[in-house]
Amino acid sequence: MKNEENMKDKTILITGATSGIGKATATELAKMGAHLISIARNKHKALKTKVELIKLHSTKNSEVLIAAL
Repeated sequence: MKNEENMKDKTILITGATSGIGKATATELAKMGAHLISIARNKHKALKTKVELIKLHSTKNSEVLIAAL
C-alpha cells in the first residue's frame, strides 16, 4: 500500500499510546512500519505496550520516553 510505504521513513512521536485511541493509533502506525516514540507517564504500561507492538508487528522501531507533560 502507498500509505505503508510512506510511513517506513517516518518517525512519529505519540502520547497516550498505552491505552484507548492512542494505543489504537500506535498499533496502526506500527503496522505501517513507522518508527514510534511513545511518551507515557506509567513506565510499566509503556513497556508492556512496546512489547505488544514488537510481538504483533515484528518491529524493533519502538521507543519509550517516560514523562508527564
